[in-house]
Amino acid sequence: MSAFDGIGTLVSLQIDRSADEHLPYNVMDVANEDIVNTAAIMMASDVVVSICTSMAHLAGALGCPTLLLLSHDADWRWLPKNANNWYSSVTIHQQSKPGDWSAPLLSASASVRNIKL
Repeated sequence: MSAFDGIGTLVSLQIDRSADEHLPYNVMDVANEDIVNTAAIMMASDVVVSICTSMAHLAGALGCPTLLLLSHDADWRWLPKNANNWYSSVTIHQQSKPGDWSAPLLSASASVRNIKL
């Protein structure tokens, strides 16, 4: 999470976290299995940062500004070369090399820092 240090209040919407998965000190756990509550939290947020999960699709369908972190060999649905035709509010930050998350995390954190509140 160091790429997002100092940004503001970070919240986690991840449900079913295992007992050994601990959130960093600066991340508030607001996970909720009720999709309506999750949608409300997303709508009240400045930006959603997600990997390729149902949360990314929910945020995109709601029109929430969303930064999507994709692996090098992402699912076919996201199309090649960041051509996102599914959701206009979703910006893709994809690995250029398998296993290397440094570039997508840095570009996503820069996008968060540039949000005008």
